[in-house]
Amino acid sequence: MPSRALRDVGGNVAGLRDLDCDLPHAVDAAGPAAQRSIARWAAHRAYAEAGLNNVEWIAPALEAMDLGHELPAQFDGLRHSWDRFFDDPAIPHTLVDSTDGSRGGFLKQAMAVPALFDAMEPVPLRAALDALFAAAATYGSDYPRLFDEVRRRFSLP
Repeated sequence: MPSRALRDVGGNVAGLRDLDCDLPHAVDAAGPAAQRSIARWAAHRAYAEAGLNNVEWIAPALEAMDLGHELPAQFDGLRHSWDRFFDDPAIPHTLVDSTDGSRGGFLKQAMAVPALFDAMEPVPLRAALDALFAAAATYGSDYPRLFDEVRRRFSLP
C-alpha cells in the first residue's frame, strides 16, 4: 500500500508508478534530504541525455538549482523558458520514442525541460518523483537504464 505521503503528493506519481511500481515507494522511504538530491540528479540526467546541460544559458540554471537558489531570469516561468528554448538555434533537436516504445517522434529536449522546474518543487518527494518522471520521458523506452542508475547511485531497493 502507498504511504499517506505518496497518496497525497500529487504530480506525476501515478505516471512513475506505471513505469516502475516499486520506485515511488523507494524514493518515499529515502527521506527528504535524499529526495531533494534525487530530484536534482534526475534534472541533471534529463538535461545531459537531451544535450542541454552545456547550453550557455541553461548551465547557470542547473547550477542555481544545485545551490538551492532561484533560477535565473530566463527561467522566470515555464512559458518564458519554452519560448527561449524553441527560438535558440543552439538547442539540439533529437527525437525519442515514448516510454512504452509504441510511439516515436517526441522531441527529447522538450521532454527534458520540465525536469528542472520539477526539481525546484518545494516538496522534496514531489520534486523527486516529478523530476524522475520527466527524466524517464527524456530517455523514452530506454528509461529502465535511468531507473537502474538512480537505484545504484542512491542505494534504493
